[in-house]
Amino acid sequence: MSHDRVLHLSPDSHMTVLGCASNSASGPTTSFVVYANEKGLLIDTGVDPIGRLTYNREDVAQVSSVIVTHSHSDHCAGFANFVFTRQLLAKNCDGIPPLQVYANRQTLNALDSQLKTQYPNREFDVIENEVIAGEAMRTPEGFTLVFLDSAHEVPAVSARITHDLHDWTIGIQSDSAPSNRFLKFFEGATVLVAEVHSLETDSGRLRRVHERGHSGLADAARLVEMVQPEVAIPFHLPSEFFSSAAAAATVAAALGEAGRRGLQCLPTIGQCTD
Repeated sequence: MSHDRVLHLSPDSHMTVLGCASNSASGPTTSFVVYANEKGLLIDTGVDPIGRLTYNREDVAQVSSVIVTHSHSDHCAGFANFVFTRQLLAKNCDGIPPLQVYANRQTLNALDSQLKTQYPNREFDVIENEVIAGEAMRTPEGFTLVFLDSAHEVPAVSARITHDLHDWTIGIQSDSAPSNRFLKFFEGATVLVAEVHSLETDSGRLRRVHERGHSGLADAARLVEMVQPEVAIPFHLPSEFFSSAAAAATVAAALGEAGRRGLQCLPTIGQCTD
């Protein structure tokens, strides 16, 4: 298979799951891209955004905005490489717009440090947009972004994404302990990206997952049941999901029909096929 499966949102917009594993040993880590009218919005870079975009035959030069939910490496280790490579591509184009970066202040500081550490003598056309929970921000490509602070080990944000020209809403849960605030925030979402960090069913062990700032399958199932999206995409999946067909079936059963549609969109690299 030369590329992964695409979620078609409308005739002129689509979403691709570039990565959904909780660590690189299992497969590509958290990253998504949404294209509307050929203009792209990247949600977390993961570890290898250029490789994943290229593998999926996506146009890197048309990605001019990126959301970074938080500063953990599985979500943003590839940021500096993305910025660097995108600027190289500009030499072969008629010019590309500045890269708009949307993140909280702590994450922006981490991204700036990453970029300056790796490329201390270079200048990049990057515009930082500090997000404030509850305030809508509009990207140059016509996306509207609203953010919600999330309970994680480091400051993190979840996002709600719409577009001027399209009748869909995408909800992106960051790594986060479960919260009733998600029910209102994601209300009416067409697509819901929900964290499944653990398949644990024991309440005591699941509580420890929450204490580390993560959600498990039971939490995702409840969120999907309450929000009722058309498509539910699990992410931050544990290693057993990729190594065990039974574990993958457990996730599918818990997330229902919306989850079945979402599972069809996951990357094929590293996925269990037995």
